[in-house]
Amino acid sequence: MTHLSKILEETLKLCNVKQGDKVLLASPYVHDEKHVEAWAIALANLEADFLRVTLPPMTKNGKLTDPYSPYIIAAMEKASMLLQIHGPFAPGHLSKNLTPTLGLYNENTVRILHSGLKWLDVTIRDPEVNLRRLFPSSQTIQRTRRGAEIFHGAETIRITSRTGTDLTLDKSGRKGSCQFGIADQPSRYDNYGVCATFCALSRTALTGLWY
Repeated sequence: MTHLSKILEETLKLCNVKQGDKVLLASPYVHDEKHVEAWAIALANLEADFLRVTLPPMTKNGKLTDPYSPYIIAAMEKASMLLQIHGPFAPGHLSKNLTPTLGLYNENTVRILHSGLKWLDVTIRDPEVNLRRLFPSSQTIQRTRRGAEIFHGAETIRITSRTGTDLTLDKSGRKGSCQFGIADQPSRYDNYGVCATFCALSRTALTGLWY
C-alpha cells in the first residue's frame, strides 16, 4: 500500500503538515499495518517529526476500558496533530474488545483539542479503493464550508415533501458545522472520507407533520 503514500502526502499538505511538525500517528491494537505504514511514509516524506503509537488491548470484564492513560495524554499535549487510523473491523465485530480508540468525549480530549491540537480520524474501510475515491477535493471542501455558513446564518430549517411532510425545525443559537476530511487549522477535528454539513437543534425544535 506504499503506492498510496503520494495521495496521503497531498492529504497531509492540505492539513498544513510541514517539516518538523509533531504528529502523533495512532492506531488500535487490531489494525491494517499496510494502511498505517502508508501514512507513516507520507509523514516521513514531509519530514514531520512523528511518533507511532499502537493502543494496547484494554478490557475489563469483557468491556472496553478508557484508553486515555497519562502517557497518551502527555503525548497528545506535545503534538500539533493527532492522526488516528482506525481498525479494519466494523462496529459490533467480535474484535471490538481489542480495538479501543481515542474518542472525542473525554475532558482531557476537549481541553487538548481546544488548546490547538489538529485531529484527523481515518475510519474508512477498503483503503486501497477509498483513500483515492474519497480524497477531499477543493470543490467538495468549498461546497461543504458554504453549507455550514448557510446553516450558521439560519434560524429555522423547513423540510417539505410531495407526500405531505412539512416540518419546521428551530436552530436558533446553534452554530452550523461541517466535516470534509481535512484538519487544516488548530483545534479542528475532522474525519477522512466524510463530507457533511450539520447543526444541532433547540430542544423544543420540531413542529409540523412527517409523512
